Amino acid sequence: MKKEIISTLINRYDYSGAYGLAASEDNQFLVGLLDICRHMVNFDFINAQRLLTKYGAYFPLELSSYLEKNLMELIYGDPSAIFSEHLSNIAFQVEREEYIDLLGRVYRFNEAFMKYIFSIQHQEVVSVFDEVFEEDRTLRVLRKRYKIHNRNVIFAVAEYIYKFSRNPSLKRAANFITGSSMKALADLRNASIVGHGFEAVSYDDIRASYGEPQVLIKDIETLMVKSGLVIDRDKYKKINSYLLKELRYEK
Repeated sequence: MKKEIISTLINRYDYSGAYGLAASEDNQFLVGLLDICRHMVNFDFINAQRLLTKYGAYFPLELSSYLEKNLMELIYGDPSAIFSEHLSNIAFQVEREEYIDLLGRVYRFNEAFMKYIFSIQHQEVVSVFDEVFEEDRTLRVLRKRYKIHNRNVIFAVAEYIYKFSRNPSLKRAANFITGSSMKALADLRNASIVGHGFEAVSYDDIRASYGEPQVLIKDIETLMVKSGLVIDRDKYKKINSYLLKELRYEK
């Protein structure tokens, strides 16, 4: 029965819950990988890396090498790795039906992505932790160089795109993020506890505002890919396959 519960939690990407049940088990592979995952999904990549050093010897070489490379990219803020992780995080909220948190992550994506597509027009973005990616700097450049004074980075970058860019893919991105469907999601977010109110958010609310949540995820992924990001949608599926296989064979 305990294995079945842990398996269910893993399939729902609830690594913290699965770790809580498995922590007392004498299985360094299972406990270690769940411990790493519960830190990664909270963007605590430094502690996940520390745990990989501790538990990596218990993992297959292919898995430990994959996690090592991925965690180093995340720690250094590689845009493709960070946006891939963000997309996975959005998918977790859908799977767990945590729609308020979903809205918070979608809004955060809108901000981060608009900063990203603006920044790469002006210089290479090696890391999302670089100064070029900071919101204050983005708004300062928009204000001084382009005379755009909107203090909301999403709409400030959209204004820049509409006024100064001839790139159709950028205009499609601006249309998507500032369009009526995303605005409806933003209104839901603003009225919820992650915004400025206490209104509930349900599956039906998401569906009425945008459509099926899985379609939202796919549309965001498409936007990322068209901007040149390399998105890894399979990371946690790979990890889960290792975890579930270990559970099946555990005595």
